Amino acid sequence: ALRPTRVLGERVVRLSPLPLPDDGSPAHHPALLLFAARATARGVDLDLDDAGVRADIARICRHAGGLPGIIEVAAARVDAVPPALMARTLGARRGTDSALAWSIDLLSKAAGTTLVQLSVFEGPFLLDAVAAVVDLGPTSADPAEVLLELVDAHLLDLDPAGTGEARFVVPEPVRDFARGRLGRDGRSEDVRDRHARYFRDRGRAGVEVVRREWPDIAAALDHEIDVGRFDDALAAAVALAPDVQEVPGVVASLEERITELLAKDEHVPPRLRAQALMWSTRTFPDGESADMQRFGLWTAQRLGAAMALARESGDGPALLEVLERTIRSLRITLDLAAAMSAAYEGIELARRLDDQPALARFECWVSMAE
Repeated sequence: ALRPTRVLGERVVRLSPLPLPDDGSPAHHPALLLFAARATARGVDLDLDDAGVRADIARICRHAGGLPGIIEVAAARVDAVPPALMARTLGARRGTDSALAWSIDLLSKAAGTTLVQLSVFEGPFLLDAVAAVVDLGPTSADPAEVLLELVDAHLLDLDPAGTGEARFVVPEPVRDFARGRLGRDGRSEDVRDRHARYFRDRGRAGVEVVRREWPDIAAALDHEIDVGRFDDALAAAVALAPDVQEVPGVVASLEERITELLAKDEHVPPRLRAQALMWSTRTFPDGESADMQRFGLWTAQRLGAAMALARESGDGPALLEVLERTIRSLRITLDLAAAMSAAYEGIELARRLDDQPALARFECWVSMAE
């Protein structure tokens, strides 16, 4: 059954999607066997001993997300579209869409509306994210009940890797199909705006949240850039930067976006541009091919520009950040004079701001220099 019927005496056994085969999966893989069996029913015998045939079918099954109903619909077209062509062009899409349209049309109106809006999520999400992003309109539907209906219909999964509070995830083929509907119903921008606001706030929750929810936080930044809210995007990126410095994949992705925003040549407040320049110093245009001397000079120039902007802004904490970054970048810039000057200036500024942790760090650096 697509979902429980709630009749008296019913026993529910929840079935997960079939495991996803890779190109080298053996002939007895359950997804390949299901596809081959349904093809045979259409009068087409597939040779699963042929590695090429298995690889083509595996790609189709992965596109179907391991969902048996979608695999069956795709296999039903194999007499008209050979697996090789189906895999190469993802011609299974029409069959996938037919199966998903049928499944979604059986949902309640609230569940169908919710699923389309859930397609904006890139990764696993919490119930409170649904409450912030999904607009059910003038309905009294309980979001938790709606999510359970989607889970029952196998259109939404619980994150198998999740720990603690339950997180949900939209299977890739379902998300792709639902995004097509979202783009046609005229509410896409509103939904993406709510998604961006929610994940901009989530970015302030600390490094573990950023690490776990980075795909959606990155999508939120990209949306702000796409709609031209460059100041908002840059402010969010700069706020994220301190927490992600020890997360290599995230920090590189974030710094690329900061560099892109700086290149927009839009008016940006001096404080914000100073912080953006400071956090972009690891994204050297020449990449790994650059020699260290040129990289050090480029970094020193950026930090100098950031320091000048921070002073212009009159923002003490922003200037303190740049001074600290100047010292920490000594191994790259080799500019000892600039680092020592930053250390002495930092002590005085930290005292004026009564920032005791920063004062302790700058005093340590001065003592090392002396």
